[in-house]
Amino acid sequence: MDKNNFNGDESIRNEDELTENEIEEAVETTLLTGEAPDNSFESADNAEDDGSKEAEEDEEAEEDEEGEEDEEDEAKPIPAKGTNSGKLLAVIIVLALVAAVAIAATILLTPQKEDSDKDIKTENKTDSDTAEYANFDYSAGIDENGFWEGIDASDYITLCDYDPIMIPVKDATVSDDDVNTQIESFRSQYTETKKITDRAVKDGDTLNIDYVGTIDNVEFEGGNTNGKGTDVTIGKTTYIDDFLEQLIGHTPGETFDVNVTFPEDYEEVKEGQTSKLNGKDAVFSVTVNYISESYLPEFNDDFVAKNLTADYGWATADEAKEGIKKTLTENAYYNYINSYLLENCTISDYPESMYDYQKNALLAYYSQYASSYNYTLEDMLTAMGYDNINAFVEANDDAIKSNIKRDLITQAIAKEQGIKVDDDYIEQFFKEEYGLDDYSQFENTYGHNYIVYATIGETVYKSLIQNAEIDYSAPADTTETTEATEATDTTDTSANN
Repeated sequence: MDKNNFNGDESIRNEDELTENEIEEAVETTLLTGEAPDNSFESADNAEDDGSKEAEEDEEAEEDEEGEEDEEDEAKPIPAKGTNSGKLLAVIIVLALVAAVAIAATILLTPQKEDSDKDIKTENKTDSDTAEYANFDYSAGIDENGFWEGIDASDYITLCDYDPIMIPVKDATVSDDDVNTQIESFRSQYTETKKITDRAVKDGDTLNIDYVGTIDNVEFEGGNTNGKGTDVTIGKTTYIDDFLEQLIGHTPGETFDVNVTFPEDYEEVKEGQTSKLNGKDAVFSVTVNYISESYLPEFNDDFVAKNLTADYGWATADEAKEGIKKTLTENAYYNYINSYLLENCTISDYPESMYDYQKNALLAYYSQYASSYNYTLEDMLTAMGYDNINAFVEANDDAIKSNIKRDLITQAIAKEQGIKVDDDYIEQFFKEEYGLDDYSQFENTYGHNYIVYATIGETVYKSLIQNAEIDYSAPADTTETTEATEATDTTDTSANN
């Protein structure tokens, strides 16, 4: 809350507007977890109680400023299977090996880039041009067999030795600590809150209050919570003067007066009218409704059944641990194989049509995200520190090219191995991998050719994971590990020819 604002429900900043930190945090969350930008898929179990979220927002903003260096060390949530999770975007991102995830890391870690290796120009766009990205055709340039039209990957890519790929044991193992970190991540996602009414308020407490403000015994506009309650955290939420500090020592259910003085430079504009509260003394009749104490629930069978079974299919805590271990191991395989291919395969050139596709797919994603907050793409990129769309694309040139190279490698391997997929294979693939009996919603959004292309890409990687071998010549970094070979699924990569 702005220091000039006293009302937790009548914030000076429009709640639909985002700060730069909030944009970057939300973008990163969306790309890593697949949650919809507008939180439309948020579980009812995680919905906030009535009242202001201001204390949490202030806390998150402070954590953003203090903890940026630790972002890469945080556990990345495991995407849920099926549609019950509401994380449909996560499915398609994982399925297609889409550019957005890799590009997102570059966006957040490398906000500016002066030059690019390849001189591919992008004209500066204006607001009137933004709409074109919202109508991006994901199947454009991809033929019905899932390959890029007019492009033979082998003309651009020289494949390295990939059959089999030898994965060092240290890169193919998952420690108990890794599993426990993910478990803690799940617990934190489902933090529970107790309403405390039997002790006095302390510094640092989060509490729910109501108040009515008066100046010279006359109520003034915006100084009343109207019994709706608002959440505040002493020491973090910013109210005028020492408003919140005066709550310390009082107990829930108690009503008392808080005396404050509005700052001399206080100014609040509502409906074209500037308030005349600056420098004035005010009295707030405050009621402490309750103190909120958050705690992490125990990770047990009940927790899994309540929060994870619908999304992941795990019935018990032991099943969840096994599932987490399996997924983390598969991720370890994938990450190593992906890095190995990018480092050891060589590329002679980047097809301009593929560059344009990746660029426009990236802009389409961010355009859609911006529009969910009533932003133009240009406004959001400006908030992220970019002068224009051209600067944004140039900053992500390396990530775009990396995805082009990955695409060409995948398609070169698919061609060399004779991997093809038909509708029956795709249907079975979605059912086995994502628990979906019907993938038509994705086909309607991305087009049939894109779905074929995506399934081929995922099938290639599953084949590489299945055929990979562990190199035991170097010891693992951890003492308590689970062999990756015990956790990976076998995949029929013969597909339908």
